[in-house]
Amino acid sequence: MTGLDMAMTVRSSIAILLVACCAGLLGGASPSPGPDAPGTDKKAPRHETRRFGRWTTSDLGDYMEAFTRNRAGSSFCVICGSQCLVYVDPKAKCESGQKYPAMISTIKGALQVDLLCHHMESRHFFSTPATHEHYELLRTGGDIGFALPLANGKFKVSTFSLDGAFDAVGLAVRQADKRKAESAGLRDFEI
Repeated sequence: MTGLDMAMTVRSSIAILLVACCAGLLGGASPSPGPDAPGTDKKAPRHETRRFGRWTTSDLGDYMEAFTRNRAGSSFCVICGSQCLVYVDPKAKCESGQKYPAMISTIKGALQVDLLCHHMESRHFFSTPATHEHYELLRTGGDIGFALPLANGKFKVSTFSLDGAFDAVGLAVRQADKRKAESAGLRDFEI
């Protein structure tokens, strides 16, 4: 696979993940009550949502998402399929396919990231592959802020509660890992 082929595959995966993530954020799934205990062995039925503090998880079949919104209507999501992505919709415009520098900040410190812009209908989204550093920021509690520089010399800042984030994202990662392991197993087939 060439570098160009790999880049196209990653972009296609990101687009699919964003479509899936928007299902929960745009009202495609409504939270249902369930046990909030992290690490429970109960398998959530597909398309079921669960609440963890200010965060919601949604099982979308091939993808598992954990997301929250702030009072301004901006959204922050971690969605896992074959890979996990961090995505934010800070209600800021961007050029599709372009990378933008951003700062992520919590009470434990800040992290510089490059966010890739995506368009879906009239909405603009930013994403980056999830890393260990992102997961550590979710563990801190309190709030998390994303600061993106704007063309006019100002910054667009969106903040989100981390109440329940670590447990919600942990469930999304565990479910995605479990599905990857199940799909890699031996199975019957015809030739």
